[in-house]
Amino acid sequence: AQLPSAMADFAGRRELAAGLHELLDGAAAGRAPVVAVLTGLGGAGKTALAVHVAQQARARFPDGQLYVDLHGCDPVPADTADVLTRFLSALGVPDSALPDGLDQLAALYRSLLAGRRMLILLDSAKDAAQIRPLLPGTPGCAVLVTSRSRTIALSGARTVEVGVLEEAEGVGLLAAVLGRDRVAAERCAARELVADCGGLPLALRIAAARLAARPGRTLADLAARLRDERRRLDELRVGDLAVHATFRIGYEALDPELARTFRILALADMPSFCRGAAAVLLGGISEDEAEERVERLVDAGLLECQGTDRYHYHGLVRLFARRLSERTDSPRERCEARRRFLDFVLATVLEVVRNSKPHSVLPSLLHRPAMPGRALLDAASSREWLDDADARLYAFVDRVLRYGPGPDDGAERRADGAPEGDGC
Repeated sequence: AQLPSAMADFAGRRELAAGLHELLDGAAAGRAPVVAVLTGLGGAGKTALAVHVAQQARARFPDGQLYVDLHGCDPVPADTADVLTRFLSALGVPDSALPDGLDQLAALYRSLLAGRRMLILLDSAKDAAQIRPLLPGTPGCAVLVTSRSRTIALSGARTVEVGVLEEAEGVGLLAAVLGRDRVAAERCAARELVADCGGLPLALRIAAARLAARPGRTLADLAARLRDERRRLDELRVGDLAVHATFRIGYEALDPELARTFRILALADMPSFCRGAAAVLLGGISEDEAEERVERLVDAGLLECQGTDRYHYHGLVRLFARRLSERTDSPRERCEARRRFLDFVLATVLEVVRNSKPHSVLPSLLHRPAMPGRALLDAASSREWLDDADARLYAFVDRVLRYGPGPDDGAERRADGAPEGDGC
């Protein structure tokens, strides 16, 4: 057995775990080989969930388990032929009997798995090409794959999206690490910690580890420190673990054009955005091109797709992207992007007013935007847009009224209480 040890304080994920166990039951019964691909944001706990389920399912696969870290996020991922060589050695094949070539290794591997009931965990896969030769070809075996990529297309595979934790699950994770009594004594602070961490398991484990190392510190103390968005990423680190380092792995795999897209789109002060807003923020590109770039960020696990033509960042990813923008993009470029976005939002609001209150004089009293907003054909689509924007639209307008879109020369302005690096 090659499986890593499961976390003793693993918490939550009951529904996902139950679904995976149901799949593994089918494989163990010999009905068909099963492949489940766990995808999600870095730090979402894909590996922890896969190991937890695999350890629980060991008895159903009496012929053994195989495990490998494929280093799919590293500059040089694991070589599939090398992995097959290791697996074949674990299955009892002497070095002298190993064939040459990937196809020959894969064929021998599949032959040895035939008739066996084995569980295989392929951690941190890069793409389908890397893992396809590692899949069994006959019933009785099951494969769990983890990957940040959402584009792993394998015939017959089940994709399992590993999202963030709900509030109750997040509080449960804190209790599993810190003890129920300590968390129960500060239930409100625990909920605030879950919210500030965006339900991301890695962030919550780091927060819990910091508190575990300081028994005299209250949960409220750390919650107060995380309340400041400027410090939040710096606070979410302990030892060699850091939330921003996990995000950086995905960011550094992007080409320069897509890296800029990732940074600039985070400047939008709305909970989500459409492809039209993305095109406006990036400037000089069509909506189709903007959509293609945004979809690539979704595929890379750095953005979330929210229904039809709606995208959003996880809160911590947005902070990470904005920090990168402050350090990489010029103040003028950032100000111009925000100005374009402001005009887009204002034009969309005016479109909503025209559709819902055609006789209103408000459009004639407001500044005329330099560009069109989102196309809203009727009152119903206008109401839908307003429902989606919700209270965050008011927060956006309040921000503009307080700080303005930025000075004409592009230099960043700092108002009392304005977030650091957010002068536009």
